[in-house]
Amino acid sequence: FPVTITATEKWVALTRRVATASQHPHYRDSTLVRHLYDLFEIDKNGYFTEDFQRLVVDIIESDRQQFKSHNEAYFQNPVQEIQRAIRELNDSPEWKTHWEQFVSVMVYSEMTPGYLEVVSNINTKTERALKILHILSFDK
Repeated sequence: FPVTITATEKWVALTRRVATASQHPHYRDSTLVRHLYDLFEIDKNGYFTEDFQRLVVDIIESDRQQFKSHNEAYFQNPVQEIQRAIRELNDSPEWKTHWEQFVSVMVYSEMTPGYLEVVSNINTKTERALKILHILSFDK
């Protein structure tokens, strides 16, 4: 369960920060791709449990409040901003470049996943989260 909390926090942070950076370039951080790797490895080792969908709502609500000044759009509509982040990760060659730089320096495994593999993994996590988030409304 604690690993699932960490995984959920990483997913929320990644999507929030990528969405924020897509609108505010001064928030860009090439090292965010480390979350893609961590989430992939957590999932590969069976620690990404069904608790994710339950935890994601509370963690998003906390982040909405805590980081409101960074991204008003995330505060107003986190689902839309999460979708923006996922589009950015899927479509922007910049994130693939960041990934390639990260794995060349920071990953020592001989079985390093490729960018498409880790993005596919994050897409699956996002689909799970959106199933629950679409039925909620976030109060201001």
